[in-house]
Amino acid sequence: MLSRIAVAVAALALLSGCPDPNTYGTPRTLAPGDFQLQAALGGWGGTASGNTHFSAGLPSLGVRYGLADRVDVGARVVNFTGLGGDTKINLVRGRFDLAVDPGVQAFHIIGTAMNNQTASPVEVLQFHVPLLLGYNFDEDRTLVLTPGFVATAVAGNVQVTGALPDQIAFATPGVGARLGLGLNIRTSDTFSWQPELTAYHEINAVDAWVYVFGIGGNIGAQPDYSDLAEGPGEGQTSPAEAP
Repeated sequence: MLSRIAVAVAALALLSGCPDPNTYGTPRTLAPGDFQLQAALGGWGGTASGNTHFSAGLPSLGVRYGLADRVDVGARVVNFTGLGGDTKINLVRGRFDLAVDPGVQAFHIIGTAMNNQTASPVEVLQFHVPLLLGYNFDEDRTLVLTPGFVATAVAGNVQVTGALPDQIAFATPGVGARLGLGLNIRTSDTFSWQPELTAYHEINAVDAWVYVFGIGGNIGAQPDYSDLAEGPGEGQTSPAEAP
């Protein structure tokens, strides 16, 4: 039994990492001192030189903590193969919400063989700076749009001959643009879930695209949307105004 666990852990350590630019959340931050667990599962794809490859991803696990008024921080293990962290600053709240959410992710690409060729392993560091734009339909649903920028730095002997298209796209250094779309659905005071799709590409390599789709679940404290509670209907009287 222990030998099987050791083999499984070793296999995870050797897997190629990949980025996950999805936020799985809304522009609104947690209240100071609030804590939240996050789990997500999905897949990714990449296009390079006209070739496209898609793969299923391993689960991602993370935490969020309310650091100050309208500021929270997050950390996560991305697909069990990389590490990431971010700081969210909620600038506007109302029917329309706005936040900036700079973050960083680091992962390792081992260079999976393709067509009997191999690619050199590389280390990848990415900086994401998305704007989180949220439209609150009501207290329970928010449409989230995440335009922004991404910068990729690569360390190692980058030789992508024979690499899979998604690995080539992940390991393309430079500055690029990103855009994501998600729908946050809050089912209780302690749980929300969010399907989300994000695509980005490096400006200096227009044929290299990355696509990431995932579904995330947030367990624990949730952002406060009580300001969106519906008031008395037309012709109705609130309790404070009742005789």
